[in-house]
Amino acid sequence: MCSTPNRIQATGGFARSKLWRQTMADIFDQDVYVPESFESSCLGAAILGLYGLGKIDSLNVVSEMVGAHTYHKPNHDNVLVYKELIPIFIRISRLLEDEYDSVAAFQKKML
Repeated sequence: MCSTPNRIQATGGFARSKLWRQTMADIFDQDVYVPESFESSCLGAAILGLYGLGKIDSLNVVSEMVGAHTYHKPNHDNVLVYKELIPIFIRISRLLEDEYDSVAAFQKKML
């Protein structure tokens, strides 16, 4: 697959939550599409496998199989907030790497 993704398609359990879908649209500043069938992840994996094997020419066939879509557009005000917050979160995560390792070691010890 050499093309650049041009939209986000949400499936699985979290896709049932309107809040999570909108949050994803805002964080990534992309429309988030939700198929009529929330549990279409397995279908997506099968289609990707067929594409990888050369059995189908395009991933677009999945659109015909999942039914109608609802979608969430990014909220511009929220997008600006996340653009400011994400670099802060990344810096904090990097600063806490040693502490994360300590917690993981403690958890392993408790098993």
